[in-house]
Amino acid sequence: MQFIPSSGEIMTLDDMSLEKTCINLPKGYLKFLDRLVEKGIFSSRSEAIRQAVAHFIKSYYYKTSRSKPPKPKMIA
Repeated sequence: MQFIPSSGEIMTLDDMSLEKTCINLPKGYLKFLDRLVEKGIFSSRSEAIRQAVAHFIKSYYYKTSRSKPPKPKMIA
C-alpha cells in the first residue's frame, strides 16, 4: 500500500511505523468491513481502514495539488 502525504513523497506502509487510534463507525460499516474480511479481500478491519484512508489521502492530494503527482516508486 502506498500514499502521498502533503510533502508529495510517496510512502509505503513499510516506510511508516503504525500508531493506534480509535474511531467510531456505524454498525453497518463494520458489518460490511467484516464481510470483506470474511471473503478474504482484506486480512483485517484495520487493513481495510488503512487502505481506505490511503485512498482518501491520494484522492485529496490529486484534487488539491496544482502540480502533477509524482510517479509511484516500485514496491517490492
